[in-house]
Amino acid sequence: MLTRKHFEAIVKILAENKYKEHTDILNDFCNFFKSQNPNFSNERFLDKYNKLTSQIDVERIETMFEK
Repeated sequence: MLTRKHFEAIVKILAENKYKEHTDILNDFCNFFKSQNPNFSNERFLDKYNKLTSQIDVERIETMFEK
């Protein structure tokens, strides 16, 4: 369960990365998650991220060609 401490950490990461690349944000989230759970796997998290974003990219490209 996420607590206020978690939400405050998340909003801090987002605020500190406001003008950075999304990869910096991902890395900061991975560092936070690892600090909360020593079993957290950056590799699994980033693999899942890449799978989800590649699917979204395909859908956006398909939508562009439909127009």
